[in-house]
Amino acid sequence: LTLSEEPQQGDYDAIIMAVSHDEFKEMGAEKIHALGKPAHVLYDLKYVLDKESVDMRL
Repeated sequence: LTLSEEPQQGDYDAIIMAVSHDEFKEMGAEKIHALGKPAHVLYDLKYVLDKESVDMRL
């Protein structure tokens, strides 16, 4: 496992938002989606984004 300082755009198959940090709220859905590969999944566990902006929620 290698930790990175900053997430890389277009690099992730899945993005799981398990915490509602202000940084994620400030990024917004568009910038968060930009981190994923073209066919990624965005799972918002904490309801940070609008339900129309994510693929799954609890």
